[in-house]
Amino acid sequence: MTNALTLAEALHDLPQLPTERLLLRRLTLEDAADVFAYASDPGVTATLNWETHLSIDDTLEFIGSMLDLYRDDRGAVWAIQLLATGTVIGTIGYNRLDQGGYVGEVGYALARPHWRQGLMTEALRAVLDYGFRHMGLRRIEATCRIDNIGSYRVMEKCGMTLDGVLRDARYVKGRLESIRLYSLLRRDYERAYRSDHRRRLRGASGADDSSDAVAEDTAGGR
Repeated sequence: MTNALTLAEALHDLPQLPTERLLLRRLTLEDAADVFAYASDPGVTATLNWETHLSIDDTLEFIGSMLDLYRDDRGAVWAIQLLATGTVIGTIGYNRLDQGGYVGEVGYALARPHWRQGLMTEALRAVLDYGFRHMGLRRIEATCRIDNIGSYRVMEKCGMTLDGVLRDARYVKGRLESIRLYSLLRRDYERAYRSDHRRRLRGASGADDSSDAVAEDTAGGR
């Protein structure tokens, strides 16, 4: 049995995912100028798989490819729109879906002026939640260059676990790179979600949950 039916339903009319400061939504051609602003920045693309955009035509081609995926219900990539300004400041989504549709790999990019503000952590949490709760995924992976500290800190903050370092595992921009491989399993996500939900309920009731929180952390094997 595969996960194809659940995936097809989840990717049909890919929904918007609102967070506290962001709106994750489909890319449109009207986003081209915003996307080009960060995709043309070598500081952003230095650690990514794709080349720096040299002209707005590169950006339009990229967005066009995303529109094709949306049209065929195969697209799981969201624009990251900053609610305060309406500006698109990045993208996030599933680059790969395989193993019967149960395993996905997530990737992301963010404009430099918005680094170190917790925005990508906020976006990734929403995308992980959608992947497990609506796409039927059992395992979600993410990779980054071994020296991309900012990227793997985001993964760790979202509960992803380092599976290991893959030496010379990816050929990018004319050279082999070693990468860090992180993953999160649905059963671990659900356990963490339930624990967090219980803590929130106790906090709302004014109860002292300090001793229970320690017990939960210990039971989680940390």
